[in-house]
Amino acid sequence: MVKVRFIFPCLALGLLCACGGGGGGGNNTPPPPQKATGLSYSDPSSGDFRLVKDNLSTRNKIILNLVSPVNGNGRGVAFTFTVDSAKAILTKVAEADTEYVQNGVVLNLGGAPQLIKGIKQDGTLRVTVTEKGSGNAKPLNGVVARIAIQFKPDANLNTGAFISIGVTEGQYLPALGAPQVMNVNVGNLTTQ
Repeated sequence: MVKVRFIFPCLALGLLCACGGGGGGGNNTPPPPQKATGLSYSDPSSGDFRLVKDNLSTRNKIILNLVSPVNGNGRGVAFTFTVDSAKAILTKVAEADTEYVQNGVVLNLGGAPQLIKGIKQDGTLRVTVTEKGSGNAKPLNGVVARIAIQFKPDANLNTGAFISIGVTEGQYLPALGAPQVMNVNVGNLTTQ
């Protein structure tokens, strides 16, 4: 009788181990990630100077507006914008533009020659937009400049991929005096 009592628990334990809980051999492989077909940008939540998405942006081209704080007067801005050039392309806001930057609605650049320049080198864009003279300061309460980023299809990215962007070396010209530091907050650029 001792042998029978020992065999039943061993048999039950053997059945439990053999089962394994596999659930019948179904396919548990997740679907492959989807390839990206465009860009998405979420605006920064705060900051004095910010890059915010323009309403004319499309899935393939994100237009970013440099928005200034609501107080104070100024005469111009200069900054360096960077994007991971392996994942996205710096482009002109409009095809007919001569520069890689557009003037916004705040500054009046006057007649030719205008003091606006956008120098592109790979994933770096150096921007200057300024009025002539020292007596023409305007209220800094709107869009100062526009830049654009284009989707790069041959980057072969999946949807939801993060694309690094940033602004360095930002300065603005106040109504009087020397250039002041301009900290620019950026949002998140991802693929969709």
